[in-house]
Amino acid sequence: MQMIESYSINYLGRENLLVYFHGFGGDMAENLDFQHVLASHLDANLLEIQDGLPSKRPRGGFAWYPISKDRRHYLKDNSLAFQMGQSLGIIGNEISLKGLEYSDVILSGRSQGALVALRIGEHIPESKAVIMLAPFYKTAGFGGNYVPKVPVIWCEAEKDEVLPEKQKNSHKELSARGADVRTMMMKGATHDYLNPMEALKISKLLER
Repeated sequence: MQMIESYSINYLGRENLLVYFHGFGGDMAENLDFQHVLASHLDANLLEIQDGLPSKRPRGGFAWYPISKDRRHYLKDNSLAFQMGQSLGIIGNEISLKGLEYSDVILSGRSQGALVALRIGEHIPESKAVIMLAPFYKTAGFGGNYVPKVPVIWCEAEKDEVLPEKQKNSHKELSARGADVRTMMMKGATHDYLNPMEALKISKLLER
């Protein structure tokens, strides 16, 4: 069973805890400038969690979901559930050590990491929001009647060269079911690169 590779907490005595899950082929170092700027705007300490499933991409990195050779489908695997359990344990431990509450937690992730954040949100319904950055959705295996328990900040990348066109409006399905979904377009962002200049807009959506 694959285990969490590592995690890092940047504790600055702030009121909230921003938890970031990297995308496919990523690690804790991905979009680090963006993460820190977003944490600052959210008055949050930053907790990064890196899984231990090799992505098998030429550049290395890690993956939460094992993926098919053509990179079009996520494969069923018990590793994700195991790693989610570990992630929940890490979050709970850091909350306890830092004197925070689950209601201080803001979950975020890029690409498949956004799906992990959304699933973690099901186990922390009192969290403030799930910030989904350049997210995949329909490949995640959520049921047709699924409604998130927490507010969702859905952030599409302006120049997303990876996300299938048919998935770019998936947030409308969630909204139609009564979910609290707030959307924005991240200017200057690609699927892999998140523009730090857009972090303030994301924090404003959370305040709405």
